[in-house]
Amino acid sequence: MDNHHLQTESYAELWESVNNIRNLEAKLIPVYSKQDIVYKNFSIRFVEAYTPHEVTYAGKVASPHLVLTYMFKGNLHITYGDGTSTTLSQNNQYTYYLPDNDYELTYPKESFVQWVRIVVNKEFIDDVIFKMFGGNSWIKPFVVKGQRFIDRKGLVMHPKIVQCLSEIKNPPLDDALKEMYITIKILELISFNLGYDRTSNIIMVGNIPYRDMLILNKIREYLNFSYLEKQSLTGISQQFKINEFKLKKGFKALFGTTVFNYINDLKMKKAKDLFDEGLNVSEVSIILGYTYPQHFSAAFKRKFGNSPKEYTSKSNLT
Repeated sequence: MDNHHLQTESYAELWESVNNIRNLEAKLIPVYSKQDIVYKNFSIRFVEAYTPHEVTYAGKVASPHLVLTYMFKGNLHITYGDGTSTTLSQNNQYTYYLPDNDYELTYPKESFVQWVRIVVNKEFIDDVIFKMFGGNSWIKPFVVKGQRFIDRKGLVMHPKIVQCLSEIKNPPLDDALKEMYITIKILELISFNLGYDRTSNIIMVGNIPYRDMLILNKIREYLNFSYLEKQSLTGISQQFKINEFKLKKGFKALFGTTVFNYINDLKMKKAKDLFDEGLNVSEVSIILGYTYPQHFSAAFKRKFGNSPKEYTSKSNLT
């Protein structure tokens, strides 16, 4: 396995050295794109990279800072100077406080990685974050004592987090107000990570306990490959050991749709794929579990505004 190491870079001010990292990464990653947003107290990097070989680069953290990392696709591996390591996994977000630490960041072989990293300096933590959260922030003891905190478990990314990151990447304001807008959005992200007690087993996401949110995400993943099977709320709740009321309310709150609307959307997408393969209405309705083809046709039209016949006619024309 090829392993390319980049020269260690020293960061007296990490947020002012973003371009150095970018240039080093880009040398060894053939498909590499990024968007940087850099201000006095924080830096943000949006990265997309494909690595045909394993790529590792090393860095030295010389100033205390808070790091928020969001993994959209793929995985990354971090090894610290003391030999400890952790993997950043797809669909998760991670929080770190690093007072002073060497590290190596590894992109796996033959992987596509899409991730976002936000770095906040200690001055911003002291002057802004602690004034907002006061003694309620779980991370304050680490900062005060100068101790490292490494989040190895991470949290599943909530849709509101994804929306917030999108708004940071494409702020709807001109340059004069952009920094203020992005600062507010960063505080929104930080409030999600720092506004609860990590010593507790229950982390609230809106009104949803974190452990319920993990179950709901597992249910969605389950439905993604089992939506053609006959499903019921009672069966799903029993299988995943979650209260049926929590399943109904939590799924809608977390994903913006009901369980059965989610299943229906998956079925309708599958219907289009089957029509594109040349199947007819009767064949598709049977595959999707409809007893009567006309019921399927009605559901298809409600979803897309066109009947199956109209859809297939347009497909044939193109």
